[in-house]
Parts: sequence; C-alpha cells; structure tokens
Amino acid sequence: MTLKTRNRIFLFFLIVAIACTALNIALFLQALLGNTIIFPTPTKFTRFMRLFSGTELFKYSFYAVIGGIISFPVYVILVAGFTTFHFEKTQALEIIYFYCFLLGCLMESARLVTVTFNLWRTTSITFLVLQRITIAGRVLAPMSLLFAALFNGTDQRENVEQYIVILFVIATLTGITFPVETTKITSTYAAIWGFRETFAALCALLMVASVISMIYTGVTNKMLEMRRETIGYIIMMAGYYLLWVTDNYAFLALSMGMLLAGTLYYLHSLHAIYLWK
Repeated sequence: MTLKTRNRIFLFFLIVAIACTALNIALFLQALLGNTIIFPTPTKFTRFMRLFSGTELFKYSFYAVIGGIISFPVYVILVAGFTTFHFEKTQALEIIYFYCFLLGCLMESARLVTVTFNLWRTTSITFLVLQRITIAGRVLAPMSLLFAALFNGTDQRENVEQYIVILFVIATLTGITFPVETTKITSTYAAIWGFRETFAALCALLMVASVISMIYTGVTNKMLEMRRETIGYIIMMAGYYLLWVTDNYAFLALSMGMLLAGTLYYLHSLHAIYLWK
C-alpha cells in the first residue's frame, strides 16, 4: 500500500464517519424532539456498573448513556481528522491498524440506532444485526492495536493487507457466531451476551499482550518513546473499555478524558518514534 493510497483511504474514512454520524444524530434528534423515543425504566434493563450508584453523579442517566454512545463517533471524527493530516507523511504501520481501531469505535454507533427506533423493545432481526455489529467492533478495536504492537516492523510492510483481512475475518466471525439474548437489555442499550466473563477476559488478554509486546520492543531497542507510547495505550484503552459501560455522568467524564488524553499521548509518542527513525 503506497502512502498516497493510504492517505486517500484515511480521507475517505473521515468523510464516511462524518456523514454517518451526522445522519445518525439527526435521526436521533428528530425522534427525541418528536417524542417517539420510549425511555426505559430501571426495571427494564440490567445495570453492571453500580459503583457509588447511590450518589447523584454515579446515578443512572439516559442522557449520560446517549452521551457515551455519541462520544464514540465524535471521538473517531476528531482523531481521524487529526491523524489524516498530522501523519500524512509518516510511514507508520501502526497508523493503519489504528484506523481499524477507529472503525471499531465507530461501530458503537449501532447502539444509537437501537435507541432512535426503540429496537430494544423488540427481538427483530434488525436489533440482532445491530448487536452483532457492536460485538464485531469490540473485537476489532483491541485486536487492531495488538496487531499494531506485533506487526509494525518495516519487514511487515508487504503483509499489512493480509493482516487487515485477518482482523476483519476474526471480528466478523465473532460478531456472527457470538450468542446474543435479544430479550434482555443492558443500561447502555446492548443486549445481554453469552459468555460475558469469557469475552471480558479475552479483551483483558488482548490488552495485556499488547502492553507486553510494546514493553519488549521498547526495552530491546532502548526507545524511551516506546515506553511513553505504552502508557498512552493503557490510558486510552482504559477509557475505551469504561466508555462501553458508561451510564452516568461521572463515568462519562472520566472515560472520555482518559480516552482523549491516552490517544493524544499514544499518537504523540508514535509520531516522535518515526521522527527519530
């Protein structure tokens, strides 16, 4: 993949992300202002994050959930806009995988469609498809950054297309085959999945593997910026995972702050590494 082709793909991704997000938010606002959205009561969903739930800041809020969902595509647009122009001359393989991570984040927008059309009250095929899109995105995002940590050497440049295909195949197959219970809904408008503990353990394992890989690379090559990149990655992923379950204003502020701060630190360190090279 040439640098020119890569930049065109990045720009196309940014345009598509803006268009999809604008349409999604416009449909939601139309439904909200038209009073067609059905607000669930706490007895209608399962809430997993009950930490300090008795306090006002940590109390469940419908608008905090919506803010958390919309934060994903807004984050994607801001970061994609930044990287599209800031890294246009940087031949970093990690950026290609990072855009796969951004795509995984963008797929969280499927939950907003669920809210807009009250699909959480149904067991329709549309609701099931949207849930599978969400699952696929949650596999694609952490795996993309693992691939970025493992396959970032110059000798891997010719294999990047194959690795991306592997990423999408794994994410798609997981999304299609993972068991979903569409009759039960969480407070963040995601259906109850089977093997939730296994899925959480897998995500944690992917994060640990990425951290180990980055630490190993930084130590063996004596690169201080790689260690900083690792710190940025940890903060970014902590915010990303927390944003999954955000259903109150405290978690919304904390998760978005960590996601943005970690991303900027991660990208800044990555850019510094390639300037040094």
